[in-house]
Amino acid sequence: IEADRLARIAHIEDKIKESQAKVDLNKLEMEIAAKEAAKERALERELTIELVKKDRSNSTDCKTKSKNRQQTSKLKEMQQKAAMLCQHVSSEYLPTHTLYQPPKWCSKCNIKIVSEAVLMAHMIKRHQKTNQDEAEVEGQYIVDYTDELCPMAQDVINRQKMLRKRSKKVKTRIVHKVAELPAIKLLEA
Repeated sequence: IEADRLARIAHIEDKIKESQAKVDLNKLEMEIAAKEAAKERALERELTIELVKKDRSNSTDCKTKSKNRQQTSKLKEMQQKAAMLCQHVSSEYLPTHTLYQPPKWCSKCNIKIVSEAVLMAHMIKRHQKTNQDEAEVEGQYIVDYTDELCPMAQDVINRQKMLRKRSKKVKTRIVHKVAELPAIKLLEA
């Protein structure tokens, strides 16, 4: 009887060892699978971050191109308007839409003038009514633009810089949260 009991105990111990080996093997396989899944999530996260960066760079390129197109079209429109308003100017001379470097400033009207077309339109619209001698007006009021001429402009520029910084911070936060979302969803599943 004792030998039979010892044989059963040995048999049970062998089964326990086999099941423990199976459990250890399953744990090892689970750990390997978890590491592989983590690597895949990291790769997916990097890919999404790269895609977001590419999209952002493409959108900024498109925005700058469209902004440049809008500026040139506005300047061309101003040139045409200035030419139409300039009836006393000869037809061979049309104001150009080349930008002044540095821009001009009308100290009487507190207006920044960026090109010859804008200057011509400004002189005709604003100063022709007040003073008939354009050369005198141009000599008196039109000067090179500096930041000291318009202190309010510097405040506006500083405010815009602060807003850009804030929006950049918010955008980076959003990008980081979006990058974390797929990882969170995979962990929940």
